[in-house]
Amino acid sequence: MSRLEPPSESLDLSYQQVMLASGSHAGFESWMRDRLGDRYGGVWLDGPVLQVAAVDPTPEDLKDAEAGTPRGLPVAQVVAVRYSADQLEGFLRELNILSHEPVPDPSLSMTRGLILAFWVDPKANHLRVVVSSDECIVRIQERIPSEAVSIVVDPGATAWGTTRSHR
Repeated sequence: MSRLEPPSESLDLSYQQVMLASGSHAGFESWMRDRLGDRYGGVWLDGPVLQVAAVDPTPEDLKDAEAGTPRGLPVAQVVAVRYSADQLEGFLRELNILSHEPVPDPSLSMTRGLILAFWVDPKANHLRVVVSSDECIVRIQERIPSEAVSIVVDPGATAWGTTRSHR
């Protein structure tokens, strides 16, 4: 099968799947961000169901999620989280600063501070970080609460996503 041939099986997408794929939930995110204010923690899809993260959710938040759910989708669920999206973004800024600081060992400078990748995982309500050395973990934990970050050490990775040769 070439890359341009359609699949032989029917896709048989539901109305809900088409609505989600078309991005119809984008307005919902803005709706909930406006309603929750600084308690907003993010929005993601869990199958066809929109999930809304909120710090200390209230019964009113549940009503807002129901009222704002796009037509044709199951009613959105509200999930209690510890950190707001703004707090996670602040932690992300700290990691960005840390990733550009000089490293103690100049031979590691190609990894830009040993932090190789980092992103917000709204479903887990914390940051995911990939580092090239254990040395960096302490530096991260000095700036970001340990429950707000998940760190993976990958000594073979580089800042460009390639693996170093181990000859």
